[in-house]
Amino acid sequence: MNTIETILNWLGSRLSERSSWLGLTAILTSVGVTVSPDMQNIIIQMGIAIAGLVAFLTEDTAAVAVVPATTTTTATTTTSTPAAAVAAAK
Repeated sequence: MNTIETILNWLGSRLSERSSWLGLTAILTSVGVTVSPDMQNIIIQMGIAIAGLVAFLTEDTAAVAVVPATTTTTATTTTSTPAAAVAAAK
């Protein structure tokens, strides 16, 4: 795969993520261009509206649960077991 294809694949992957669209909207809304106060308000309102639309139209991903591990020490060995496995064994 050449460099351009690699970049386009990366960009395509990023554009399928909700956070990328929200970040892009925030960046474009806050670009440091000198405009009149009325135009600033319009740009800010449009940025907020687009971010809200992206948040509404895109699917949330499931959160990943973090399970703490427990450590058991005996005279000769130490083993680590996920807490869920310990609870299931009881």
